[in-house]
Amino acid sequence: YGIERMVEDLIQESMARGEFDNLANAGKPLQYDCHSPYIDLATHKLNQVLIDNGYAPGWVMLEREIRDDKEWIRVALRGERARLGDLPLTAREQTQWHRFIAKLEPYVLDLNRKIDNYNLLVPILNKQLVHFPVPRVADKILSDGATKHHPDAKAIASKQNIVPSAVVDDDVSIHAKKNIASTQKYSLQELFNSIFKL
Repeated sequence: YGIERMVEDLIQESMARGEFDNLANAGKPLQYDCHSPYIDLATHKLNQVLIDNGYAPGWVMLEREIRDDKEWIRVALRGERARLGDLPLTAREQTQWHRFIAKLEPYVLDLNRKIDNYNLLVPILNKQLVHFPVPRVADKILSDGATKHHPDAKAIASKQNIVPSAVVDDDVSIHAKKNIASTQKYSLQELFNSIFKL
């Protein structure tokens, strides 16, 4: 009883001196931090500290990486499609298209491995992803994409930050330039360097 009385006296003295007058959140409603009853309070607080400091779970970061890789592969396919003629493709253009897809294959395998890892990490079953369907995506881009004869082909290529050159070697290596942001992964730089001979 004596300690409670002493603490109460100290609080009253501080209030009399005005130490509680200019508090940071004075007059504002309390923030009610609601959390799931199925999650331990310590786990919830730990997650809240991580979120407040800009960290995200590994599966969330992996999902972003997968999304970026998928989009990059689509952009690369659209850029290659913009260099080809109208359908039906000539034998040389078909060979060029199939070799380009074959050059993407190791990176698609890497993407699919990331998807497998993501599916093991993600805590929600309906957030799982299927493997990237390269043949289906390539066929859709081939049939719907702009060609080199299309009036907007250069605009499409420039929107994708791919600037094609007119030179295609006999071994169908493609010369292109791409502005790679410093925030992107090294694997994308490696992908550009191996597919597009800069």
